[in-house]
Amino acid sequence: PPGARDIVAPDDGAEVPSAFRLAQNSPNPFNPITTLRYEIPSPGCDLVIAVHDASGRRVATLHAGHRSPGLHEATWDGRNDRGERVASGVYFARMVAPDFSTTRKMILLR
Repeated sequence: PPGARDIVAPDDGAEVPSAFRLAQNSPNPFNPITTLRYEIPSPGCDLVIAVHDASGRRVATLHAGHRSPGLHEATWDGRNDRGERVASGVYFARMVAPDFSTTRKMILLR
């Protein structure tokens, strides 16, 4: 999907992460775009990275599906899944994979 890409694939000789990790988005606060870096251990897995508003409603899905092991990143441009700009405020990036989930707080300033 747009906004998600591999940074390091395991076949390029880079070290494969030993655990899941979702880094804090950068920049934070942000306007209009922020980047989330995340790590997937071997052998890879299906996962979802989504943005939720302060009430817990899903606003945007940044990635849903399989990811190979390695370092990846996803960007969010402050738009919902319908392409509409969302309001300034606090949002949460949530990564859910088998036996793992974590959340990072993000602040969008328009």
